[in-house]
Amino acid sequence: MSALVMGNTWGSFDWPEHWQLTKDLDAKPLGGIETGQIRGLSAKFQSEKTELTFLFRQISGANRAPKPALSGAQPGGPSIAEVRGLKVPLLCITGTEDVVFPPPLVEGLAEQVPGAECKKFEGAGHSVYYEQPDGFNNLILEFFARHTGQGEVDGSKGAAKVCEEYKMHGEGSTNCSCTVA
Repeated sequence: MSALVMGNTWGSFDWPEHWQLTKDLDAKPLGGIETGQIRGLSAKFQSEKTELTFLFRQISGANRAPKPALSGAQPGGPSIAEVRGLKVPLLCITGTEDVVFPPPLVEGLAEQVPGAECKKFEGAGHSVYYEQPDGFNNLILEFFARHTGQGEVDGSKGAAKVCEEYKMHGEGSTNCSCTVA
C-alpha cells in the first residue's frame, strides 16, 4: 500500500478513549437522526437538493447488506498502537455536518498518525463523496498523485487517471478498479 484515505471514518478500531468520545459527542452511527432524514447526508443538502436526496435514498435502498454494529471495536481491526505505527501517507476526510462520525472523531485519528493530513468539507454530512463530489475526487486524486507518483490530474479535461491499469484498459473498462473523475 502506497497511501491510505479514510473517508468520514476513524476506523472503529480498538481505541477505548475514542469510543468514549463517540458517546460524549452523541455521534449517531446507528441512527438517531430526525424522522424522514437520511443520516448520511447533511440536513441542508437534503432540503436544497431534493432530487439528489431522492436518488441517494433509492441507491441506499438497493444495499441490503446488514449494517455493522458500531458499538465497539470491529473484530480483526488494528489497535491504536498499530494505527500510530502507520508508515504510509494518510488522508482523513470529514464533513462539518457529519452526525455519524463527527469531525472531532476523524481529526482525532489524524492526530494519532505522524504526518497525516485531515480535510474538512464545509457543510457536508457523512457522504462527502456524494454531496461535494468534485472537491472530494480532486482532493483524493491530488493526494494519490503527490504520494504515489503514479497519478496524473488533468484539470483541462476534468479527467484524472490514477493508475497504470486505467492507461492500459481505458475509460469504461470493467477490468480496471481506477477512479476517474
